[in-house]
Amino acid sequence: MEEDNNIPKGDPMKKFFYFLIVLTAVLSACSEADSENYYTVDDAKENGDVIVKHHTENFDQIAQQGALEVENIGEMTELIEKVENEEEYSVNVSIFNPDETHYKNTFKTDGKNHHF
Repeated sequence: MEEDNNIPKGDPMKKFFYFLIVLTAVLSACSEADSENYYTVDDAKENGDVIVKHHTENFDQIAQQGALEVENIGEMTELIEKVENEEEYSVNVSIFNPDETHYKNTFKTDGKNHHF
């Protein structure tokens, strides 16, 4: 079986933190975050955002069936490494729905405190 090099290995806390970040990114798309219709996938790629493209607006299909596509997930791995090294870092997660609405969330750490 081939291993995914983007998923932290070993430390259960790393795995939990990684899972928490991904879960928060997915669930936050269903929140009441500010919508920005003029921000495109190309803009997000150019800015180095983690990009989450929902293939449906149905929460159950997104959460249970994985009806989404994620690009540039390495930025989240970098965030985990920065947390472990108690360094500052931030990552923008841009979420695009099928109707082209856009939501942006920022994950930040100053090395000790973490904000989502």
